[in-house]
Amino acid sequence: MIRSGPGNAGVWIAIGDGEERQILFEAGVPVTSSARASMSYEKRADLFLISVDDEHYEIPEALIYGD
Repeated sequence: MIRSGPGNAGVWIAIGDGEERQILFEAGVPVTSSARASMSYEKRADLFLISVDDEHYEIPEALIYGD
């Protein structure tokens, strides 16, 4: 996890076999991932629910903002 200002962050997730998934947040919103597949997300309260192909992640908003 690297933050670069309010709502801007890069999140690295170990997905096994030495592989990682990176998700980039800009202005408090996930905008892209390192996967070739498209990414979608929804936000419930303070939790981002992110889907990338058959991968699913739950990322707390506090992780992005540092609260």
